[in-house]
Order: sequence, then structure tokens, then C-alpha cells
Amino acid sequence: MKQKIYNFQPRVNQLENDRKGEIIKTRDYFEFYHTGIEELPFMNEQMYFMTNRYENERAEVITNAFYDDADLSDLVLALNNDVYWWDAPYDFDTQYIIADNKVQYVENLRKRKLNDAERLYYNEKFNDELSVINDKQRLIVVPKFKNLARVNRLIQRYLNNRKCT
Repeated sequence: MKQKIYNFQPRVNQLENDRKGEIIKTRDYFEFYHTGIEELPFMNEQMYFMTNRYENERAEVITNAFYDDADLSDLVLALNNDVYWWDAPYDFDTQYIIADNKVQYVENLRKRKLNDAERLYYNEKFNDELSVINDKQRLIVVPKFKNLARVNRLIQRYLNNRKCT
């Protein structure tokens, strides 16, 4: 799969359920610092639904399953205030590796080896932090298929209101 994270050109998507198959342009929202967009689903809740996702299930997989188009993943990422690199919940092995790397970082800061009690304390602390992050990322907001064009316009309007001139 070709990586298109830094490709900021508008993407054209054909929606099947519009009257004449309206063509909408979605863009790569990764170029924006998009804090605030995640408030949009709570203003008009009937246009969205929430779903749980599995470990290591990225936004491209979700949009491909719901819309048959992985390019709409930018829309889902923006609505959930997520980024491409960390948008999936971790599985147990990945969480263990991350926590262990953080413990090693603490050892490097202290310039000494931690004893077993200290290592266990930091490992539990970092695992608890990662579990909280996982729980937040497991529940994801997705627009309903019939409302894709409207949600895209809402995001564009929100971003245009934030522009400074």
C-alpha cells in the first residue's frame, strides 16, 4: 500500500447513495492541527455512530470496511483527534515492549540499573498509562455513510473558521 500521509492534494470520492452520485472532495486533514473537530459529532449525534475496534486495527481498515474506500481514513482520524502513527489500540505484546522501553529510558536517566521492585513499579505505572490510552482509542466515532458529504462540509467549515488572516 502506498503511503499518502504527506500528500495534501484533495481526493475525489464518488458517493453511491446520493441522487446523482455527487462527487465530493475530501482532503488530507493531517496537515492541520485538528483539535476541536472531535466536538462535531456531539453537535448532531444522529449523523454518526460509535464502534469498537480491535487491537492494531487502523483507520484505513475501518473506512475500507464501512465505505469501501481507505482514503476516507483522514475523515475518521480528524473526527477522533487521532494521527496516523498512533491511531490503533495496542495489543498485549506491543504494550509490553513500549512499557519496557520506557523503563529502560528511566534507567538511562538515572544512570544505574533499577532493582526488581523499582522495575516492577515503573512497569505497572507505564502499563496503566497505556491501558488508559488503549481504552480511549478502542471506541471510535464514524460518520454514517449517507452523511459523508455533510460531515466533510462541516469539517471544512470548521477549519475555514479557524483560519487567521
